[in-house]
Amino acid sequence: MFVENAREAESSHENTSEYGVKGMSLLSRLPLFDIVFGFVPEYMHSVLVGVTKQLFGLWLNSENSMKDWYVGQQISQMDSYLQMLKPPSEMSRSPQSLKGRDTWKASEWRAFLLFYAVSVLPGFLQPPFLQHFFCLSVSIHILLQESVSQNDLQLAHENLVLFVRNMEELYGEENVSFNCHQLIHLADCVRNWGPLWATSAFSFEKNSANLRALLSNINYNPKKIQDKFLYWQCLPSHLRSLVSDGNSPLARISPVNDTTDCYNLLGNSRHLDITGSIKLAIEELLKRPVSFRSVEAFDSFINRNTVYSVNHEETDRTDCVIKLKNGCYGEIQFIVRFKENCVCTSNCVCSTISVIVVQLFYIKLDAEGSRMIPDSASRTIFVEVERTTQLKAFFLKDVRCKCMYVDGWLVPLPNSYERY
Repeated sequence: MFVENAREAESSHENTSEYGVKGMSLLSRLPLFDIVFGFVPEYMHSVLVGVTKQLFGLWLNSENSMKDWYVGQQISQMDSYLQMLKPPSEMSRSPQSLKGRDTWKASEWRAFLLFYAVSVLPGFLQPPFLQHFFCLSVSIHILLQESVSQNDLQLAHENLVLFVRNMEELYGEENVSFNCHQLIHLADCVRNWGPLWATSAFSFEKNSANLRALLSNINYNPKKIQDKFLYWQCLPSHLRSLVSDGNSPLARISPVNDTTDCYNLLGNSRHLDITGSIKLAIEELLKRPVSFRSVEAFDSFINRNTVYSVNHEETDRTDCVIKLKNGCYGEIQFIVRFKENCVCTSNCVCSTISVIVVQLFYIKLDAEGSRMIPDSASRTIFVEVERTTQLKAFFLKDVRCKCMYVDGWLVPLPNSYERY
């Protein structure tokens, strides 16, 4: 079809396009290259500053004030929900007012699409528009996972096709943009090229900013630019050779092996008396009574490039909410390291054990709020929960991923490579 459209466009002699195709590309002559599937839809521009931003324009721009989907008169109320959220540290920007959305960066649209929407949009958008939006949110979340199964791909594809089909029914054919049409091809793109984060422009734009920083205070001298770049490029390897303490802030900015699980406790430790429910939780984990001689408590630990911390009410970031490999969810209350049954007085060589004590969440099944989320995703991506008082201990390796707690919902971070 592409070839036919290209030939028709070239034969028209009116310098027009045929279904968006302006003519035959020289790249179509490359052997073994598929001119259609050889290009990857780039989700930062097509989905985030494309479809997501387009939807917000429909909902909030005054020219749509007579439409069924318009909620622009409620921006202040939506802002009050948005600005109460405490995202994890992976989100470098705090939630900003919707009134300034025209200046939002792609990362801010991503944060809203994946995490904030479940708190902000219910109660404002009518159910058909809300359910339609979450077809997009769930699908992009799936396609951003570190690994995507064939079943997940099929689920995402079905939801995206449904989203595009309903876009015309809900908002009119005139709003089914090219970016919207591209959603139909995203699942095939992931099948051929890997998760969306692997082919996005985020890493290129981030490093463009780093390269621009090299131009400061050197009067654009090519030799000085080259030297500054080489220093910058070599700095991580020098840090690794000079810094032996894995807890050092300098060591933490060195590149890590993303395929290897390595758990390091961070910060200064403090003594902690293990008693009551905390002691019982640790003994249940170890399946035996334990005599605690020396217990150290820490505020954070790091695995690969993700930092997990205990709950701090006074901060504007929340890094304590986690999903565990057994399917449970909880909030980290304590990070402790101890020596089991140690009686050494000096030169102790007893091995240490590191565990986290977690306050578990109760997962609401068939909850009222789940009706706005596609059924197939409501138990794996958007999980409605209640806090409990139950404490349970886990090893650090039992943590699957970090989550964001959003007004009674838990939303896992889909991967550990992006910064949202």
